[in-house]
Amino acid sequence: MIERTRHRSIEIYEATRIRTEMFLGPRSPETSDVLHFDGEKLEVRRMTWVPALWTCVRELIDNAVDELVAHDHGDTLSVSYDPKTMVVTVEDNGHGLPLDEMPSVGKGPAASILLARAFSGDNFDADRVSMASMNGVGASMVNFTSEYFELEVYGRRSSDGAHKKFLQRWEEGVYGGKPIHKTRGPVISQGDKARHGTKVTFKPSTKVYPDMELPAEFVLSRLWEIAVANPKLHVHFNGNRLRPARTRDVIKSTYFQGRDVAVVPVDDTYLDFHARFYMVPGFLEAGMHIHTLVNNIATLRGGMHEDVFLAHFLTHATESLEKQAERVGAKLRRDDITNGLLIFGSVQMREPVFDSQAKVYMTRDVRAHFKAGLDPFTIGSAFRRNPEWAKAIIESARSRTEQSERRAVKKRQRKLATTRVAKLSDANGKDRAQCTLFLMEGDSAKSNFPPARDPERHGFLPLRGKIMNVHRASLRKVMASEPLSDIMTAVGLRIGERPENLRYGKIFITPDEDEDGKNICAQCVDYLYWFWPDLFRQRAPVVYKFNTPFVVLSKPNARQYIYADDYAEFQSNLAGYKGWDIRRAKGLGSLEPEDWEYALAHPRLTPIVDDGRLGEALDLIFNPTRADDRKEWLADE
Repeated sequence: MIERTRHRSIEIYEATRIRTEMFLGPRSPETSDVLHFDGEKLEVRRMTWVPALWTCVRELIDNAVDELVAHDHGDTLSVSYDPKTMVVTVEDNGHGLPLDEMPSVGKGPAASILLARAFSGDNFDADRVSMASMNGVGASMVNFTSEYFELEVYGRRSSDGAHKKFLQRWEEGVYGGKPIHKTRGPVISQGDKARHGTKVTFKPSTKVYPDMELPAEFVLSRLWEIAVANPKLHVHFNGNRLRPARTRDVIKSTYFQGRDVAVVPVDDTYLDFHARFYMVPGFLEAGMHIHTLVNNIATLRGGMHEDVFLAHFLTHATESLEKQAERVGAKLRRDDITNGLLIFGSVQMREPVFDSQAKVYMTRDVRAHFKAGLDPFTIGSAFRRNPEWAKAIIESARSRTEQSERRAVKKRQRKLATTRVAKLSDANGKDRAQCTLFLMEGDSAKSNFPPARDPERHGFLPLRGKIMNVHRASLRKVMASEPLSDIMTAVGLRIGERPENLRYGKIFITPDEDEDGKNICAQCVDYLYWFWPDLFRQRAPVVYKFNTPFVVLSKPNARQYIYADDYAEFQSNLAGYKGWDIRRAKGLGSLEPEDWEYALAHPRLTPIVDDGRLGEALDLIFNPTRADDRKEWLADE
């Protein structure tokens, strides 16, 4: 049988000092980005602090604000703090803690018990509506972990109505090798009739807190949050009054004056839940920061309220902006919306629930409140009222999508550079500037054109399938188009690079001489101009339309050719061609080798160059967003 000799029972005072983390949070320094406001500038600043030390200060502030706001007793909160000495004072001008003995609490003045005995106070009243918590341990835990803790109360004693001053001091000590909680007082004396309220001064114990780090700026910022969330309060820090803006929306005017801000309210009146979320685009260089208050408490690690709001906001924001993104060929992602965004939220609710006494994460499920109190229309209207924000989001999506596509394109182009174009019949000449690539509509010419061409100078590439409209098309889709990829690879073009050191000096677009052929020619030109406009700005033209015979006239020992430009004159003089066999060259496949030989020996070329209006003309024809402009143009024609 194992003898257990190490078990012992300890009092709450010693337990609190040994297991401080259970009650007040971590005692090790924590570094994080937090919202900081000094009265003039709001910024996200990286700070280091000991969470348990801040919990000590905040617990006393919570008690004071509860008295001033929840009970509507008094209007002034004063806090002083010296980070060198670590001495903190929190004072309010409420009614003051009760000085009479309360049988439900214990013997002696109630004020003594409420701040020196755990699990005591009105938080355990079933009818009590708490602003911050329901466990009643905060202030006593601060007392237990302090080097000293002084309580001053100024108020009436209900037993006789007399104004009294109450003073009691607790100190840490050691007796018999064990920590003890020493006290002096209470001392009750005649008070000043003009003064009332509660004042607590304490100094955290170095025996409990080996790290004493709590920046004054951190405390100041949290007090500003109380001031802006409760504009009727007079909040002081180290003797200076914090003066938020005196406007209808105090938070917006104090923190975000001069900035574009969208406000989304959440009001579940039936269940007494009210929140306002302020979205400030472009506040950060990158990333997102969300900072919220729940009943004046900064939930520094977030909580259900932040998660639920963010989910609603991003869902409805995406729905509002998705179509705009699609119009510019961008795929919207949620980080396009949140990048650079600050979200500041202020929530007022009944009986919040936190993960611990540190109160940095709110755990209460609030989904029902948001379902009842959040109107999705307000999120959509936030972008309508802030069009520059919406524009910046779309631009971010477009830029990111484009960068992603360019990376994919470069990868695809590297692969294509080592891949043979299956349908290309390449020219063999070493002087590539003297080589010409014929882009031919379909496969119909591949049997009769090769015998007529000069293999040293002439290459040809049959184009099968529809040539896609590259306007507003993603680069991924362009690269996935086999005809377009074949053209790019055959010529030696690379998207995003200037057309230099090409495999062909000239490009002859050679379609059928019909309406479909005209469309294919225009689409090829649009593709080449969209990505490589320099091809059309050379001194010597690079891109041509190669015109093939429109009508072939033949006799046993003679042939003549009529081109499309001459067709009207030909028709008006048909009698002059009596005895000739007249054949309409419906497509490239109807041209025989000797017809190709003639066409190559007597080329009818239409050079395609940029006269300064080519880009606009192509945009008018192919831009899918300019349908009305095309209708107007066609009507004028």
